Amino acid sequence: MQESETMALVLARNVTLTLSANSIRRQINPLWQLNCLNNKNGKLWWRENLPSPALANGLLVDRDGRIVIVMQDGGVMCYAHKPEDASKSQAKRN
Repeated sequence: MQESETMALVLARNVTLTLSANSIRRQINPLWQLNCLNNKNGKLWWRENLPSPALANGLLVDRDGRIVIVMQDGGVMCYAHKPEDASKSQAKRN
């Protein structure tokens, strides 16, 4: 049996992100996860297990679309898409 508690929520243009603490039977510490839901249909797009507990409301998305999570131990995690090839970026600017 698993119980989940949403600890943070971010509504972005195309997705909704949640930080959840999932209590699993026979485990002392909950499993923390970053969840990404599709805004069009509400279905789970992807999920990532976190290595340690996150701070409640410690979730943000910056203007470049990077996902930042503040951990309870003071650490910071950042999820970002792969950067474009520098030559392609340079061509787009010109």
